[in-house]
Amino acid sequence: MSWEKIISISFSKSKNPLVFVSKFLSVFGMAAGCFSIITALSIMNGFEKLIKHKLRGFEGDLRISGVYDENKLNDFEDILETSLFIERKAIMEYSNESSVLTFKAINMNKFDKVYDISHIGNPLKNGEVMVGKDLAVRLGLDIGDSILIYSPLDQNLGFGLPIKRKLIVGSIFSSNVMDYDNKYIFLTLFDGKKLFKRKLKDKFCDIRINDDLVLNEIKNKLYSKLGQNIKIESWEDLNKSLVDAMKLEKLGATIVLSLIFLVSSFNLAMNLSLNSLQNLKEIALLKALGASKISIRKIIFYMGIKLSGIGICLGTLSSIIIIFFQSIYKFISIPDTVYFISYLPVDLEFKNILLTLILSLTFSSITSYILGSKISKISTIKILQWVK
Repeated sequence: MSWEKIISISFSKSKNPLVFVSKFLSVFGMAAGCFSIITALSIMNGFEKLIKHKLRGFEGDLRISGVYDENKLNDFEDILETSLFIERKAIMEYSNESSVLTFKAINMNKFDKVYDISHIGNPLKNGEVMVGKDLAVRLGLDIGDSILIYSPLDQNLGFGLPIKRKLIVGSIFSSNVMDYDNKYIFLTLFDGKKLFKRKLKDKFCDIRINDDLVLNEIKNKLYSKLGQNIKIESWEDLNKSLVDAMKLEKLGATIVLSLIFLVSSFNLAMNLSLNSLQNLKEIALLKALGASKISIRKIIFYMGIKLSGIGICLGTLSSIIIIFFQSIYKFISIPDTVYFISYLPVDLEFKNILLTLILSLTFSSITSYILGSKISKISTIKILQWVK
């Protein structure tokens, strides 16, 4: 241990109550900043992870549209399952009320393999539909009710009239993803081909893959295999506005909460100033013995880093402990009438801890360095005059 560190430890010990209060505020400020940033980002990560899981469960990992040979998809090892579908906006009539909704016709044999959507009722058969929970509540729909579906864009040849089909509500799903439960209706691929004839020329397919971390790599492989006359979108591409909004929210929260470090830096500067004033005589003695400005600066710097380090360790450890127990026991609850879950989701990532440590150490290091430079430049004569 260098002599500057030994002196800094000695200078840090003070019985002055004012120095003790400023020291407490400095430690508390750094601890509060670390705790707030790590906890807030972990909560955002928890919600983001849940939303990501629900979006992938509703739309799959990748979506292909265009003209291609679907048999070539079987050659990819990373693809777990595929599901052809037809998606179309159409009109639903029920109880003298018309609604423009999004209809998705899928192969029901692949439903549970590609999608992860909770529902009540039996698997759909031809002539049946699956409606969202919110839509069912809004219109008073129940299993067994019949609805009328038609698409004005898909007319009968020669008559110019849309094809109308009366289908039975066979199931009700609940995805808890944005407004999907209020605007989506699932039906079988057989009924979709009968209703939406003009959508048959293009092929749409949802894909479930092994690992979403290689989405771009798989997209490039699919383009090289299927040609460029197709469009491949990941779940992030399909929900780009939502994904960008979540990223921007995390960035904004990090910037705002970082201001806590700015406030704690002022408290740190006050504590170092008080400590330095209390030890002016010792600083003058060190200079008289030949201590350089760099050594004095190091002493003040070590004092600041030690003080802020205590707060950083306390804040980081306390946030990790709370997040760990929340992820296991879920003791912090939230109203499930407002959110789609009854507990506060958390997901701790190492990069968030690293970011917090970098921010906190940067603020405390800059503050300690600036104050140490100011004090080291004070001449010995002036210090002795102040002491007198």
